[in-house]
Amino acid sequence: MNLYTKLSDHLRKHVYKRGQFEGDAPADACRRSRSHYRVVRPSNATFIAIRFHSTDIIRAYPDGSLTLDANGWDASPTTRDAYAGWGIYLGSVRHGSHRQTALRPSRTYDGRMVPFEDGMRLQYDSVKGSYYLHPDYTPRPFTTRVADKDERREFRTDPDVQAFRAALPVLHAAVTAMPLPERTNLRWELNMIKRDLHRACWTHSKWPAIVASYWRETPAETWAAYYEDATRSMTKLEEVL
Repeated sequence: MNLYTKLSDHLRKHVYKRGQFEGDAPADACRRSRSHYRVVRPSNATFIAIRFHSTDIIRAYPDGSLTLDANGWDASPTTRDAYAGWGIYLGSVRHGSHRQTALRPSRTYDGRMVPFEDGMRLQYDSVKGSYYLHPDYTPRPFTTRVADKDERREFRTDPDVQAFRAALPVLHAAVTAMPLPERTNLRWELNMIKRDLHRACWTHSKWPAIVASYWRETPAETWAAYYEDATRSMTKLEEVL
């Protein structure tokens, strides 16, 4: 029995007969007061939906197909619990430091694990009694986050950054000779622009603050420490092969 048929039976048995949600049914028949989680049949629609808050997280069609949509909340535990109540299991998959939500094989979905995305489609197999990816739907690949070499190269070759590196030995010596309280004050100055750390070099007056904040034993080590933080967000997503 596909999900559309199950939802039709569910609506008939548990429909709200009065009130704001008359005509809908609680998704969990044992918890009728949870009106934010309902089974609905919109007027003039060809589908029956499982609505979680204001999103139709599952739309079931008479031909047995499903459309899934978490409205961007696929990582939320409550959204995942709502899906699990209907045999659709979402989990997290990590490639490197990048984590994605994946549709996992379960008692309802009988295919390979694929990345979850809003709008993905499943089709019912009446012989096996389970779902698989719809023939018209092509899943996107899993991805991992890697360094964006082009953006980092652009940062290194910026004239202000190159000027900073050229002046670094002198700046390093000057900061090294500073009393500790004065060096601490410089660190606080840089804290004000932490969000745009890669732009700190554009303001030459910030150079001593950069060196004070990332001071290491040598100028080369100081540059490496600053470069690591300044380019941390310069990444891109790459397909996992």
